[in-house]
Amino acid sequence: MTTCLFFYFLKLYNSLYFHHIFIFLFYNVLCKKKTNLFIKYR
Repeated sequence: MTTCLFFYFLKLYNSLYFHHIFIFLFYNVLCKKKTNLFIKYR
């Protein structure tokens, strides 16, 4: 869960990280269910 939150905050910061796609992929693997909501939200 803590890792999920960590990647969640990194995802919010993705505009500053040029490798945000890499972070997003990790987030997708660790928390698939929540990521689906983020994809729809974006």
